[in-house]
Amino acid sequence: MAFNFPNGVPKFPAGVKSEKISSLVSASMQAAAGDHTIWGPAPHPLASLPRDDQDLIVQLVLHSGSLKELAAAYDVSYPTIRIRVDRVIERLRVIVAGRKPDGVGELLAEMVGRGEVSSEAARQIGEAVRKHLEQAVR
Repeated sequence: MAFNFPNGVPKFPAGVKSEKISSLVSASMQAAAGDHTIWGPAPHPLASLPRDDQDLIVQLVLHSGSLKELAAAYDVSYPTIRIRVDRVIERLRVIVAGRKPDGVGELLAEMVGRGEVSSEAARQIGEAVRKHLEQAVR
């Protein structure tokens, strides 16, 4: 799911081309894959993330992990970028643990990010959905 920044989709900071990053990431992934076939090791967790999440991670690394600098580069507030990074972290945790992504959780997180629902309401909705699904499985 794509993240909706309040000011629209952010552009890479001046001088950074998305295509350059794409070709670098692709080349490094091919080099890392070496002689592995389709039956080789599982893809790297970062490769399983959506492209916009990968781009965000690249920018975070290029900004030395500074969320303040990253927020400025994307022209969004610090809390907005913090929410965005937290969402990427959670997606990575799901991927690394081998679990299926939580579509409801993702939707609720996006709604909180857009200010459409409070974080407390989102938490309560998420818990209610999980309880309902658990009961349906029984």
